Amino acid sequence: MKRIEYVKETFSLYVNNFWKITLLALTICLPFLLVHGFTSNVVYYYVSYTPAEIFGDYTNLFLSMVFFVLVQIPLIKFIQMELNGEENQLSSSYHIFFKYGFMAFLFAILYISLIVIGITLFVLPGIIVLILFYFTPYVMIYKKQNPFRSLGTAFRLAKKHFFKILLIILAMGLIDNLFSSILLLAISGVSSDYLSIFFGQLLLNLIFFPLLTIYTTCRFHDWFEELEEHVPVKKLH
Repeated sequence: MKRIEYVKETFSLYVNNFWKITLLALTICLPFLLVHGFTSNVVYYYVSYTPAEIFGDYTNLFLSMVFFVLVQIPLIKFIQMELNGEENQLSSSYHIFFKYGFMAFLFAILYISLIVIGITLFVLPGIIVLILFYFTPYVMIYKKQNPFRSLGTAFRLAKKHFFKILLIILAMGLIDNLFSSILLLAISGVSSDYLSIFFGQLLLNLIFFPLLTIYTTCRFHDWFEELEEHVPVKKLH
């Protein structure tokens, strides 16, 4: 499937399941976004204009990446079931989130810590770690196992599609920054109120995060099936 076809499928899945995906976004994504926004702003309040101001940037980056790993979980499950033509997507999506959420949280802390440390020290190691284990939550959902047992499969997938994953991450980052900048300019032209900007960004994330996850899941879905077809079957002796 070509990239443009994945984009079309992403919007088709989003539009056809708009209310269900919106419900997942409001009940799963929104609480994490609010916690992230509140915590980051409290930290910025105390460290602004001090030598520790960079700590606010690290807190913002760390929390946003950890929470992004977590909020993907129910959306990945929902899209997987939709692609497979299965029913009861919503209940299964919530179930999988509560079943694997804590282990995914522990994985996310370790994973994002390694990324942040790698980027801080040498840049390239952090980017490599980001790509090599980016699909761990996806493998966790597809194989129904904890994230730490999913590292090997995620690593094999990343080795095979390293630059494609890099392009996905870069493209999504650029698109997110572009729309965030446009939104900021639009709101600033009407109001300079912080809450208007905050809730505008919140709304953008509630739309963008599901779209990003849907697109990535569609790509992963095909790559995972291709990988599984080439996994050697162990013979019983």
